[in-house]
Amino acid sequence: ALGDYLIAQLDREGIRLVGPRERQHRAPHIYVIALPADHWLDYLTQSGIRVSPERDGIRVSLGLFNTPADIDRLIEAIRARNVRSTPARAAVLSNLG
Repeated sequence: ALGDYLIAQLDREGIRLVGPRERQHRAPHIYVIALPADHWLDYLTQSGIRVSPERDGIRVSLGLFNTPADIDRLIEAIRARNVRSTPARAAVLSNLG
């Protein structure tokens, strides 16, 4: 259910998920968000959000102790950076959807 929540929040922000979206076709705890790692990894790490770079984006690994509040923090960090972004960075984000 937490993965479904993550996908729903990404959809609301217009951010693509890399890989399968349907439960029966995806890993239950690993998701790759289509945000370029070279633009997002340091920012998310500095925001206290632990993610990993992946060739197609940012890897989010959900664990036993993650909650919807953790997903909300991730989405808020993405929103905050998008609001503060320069036009070039905003264009990178909007082109991912």
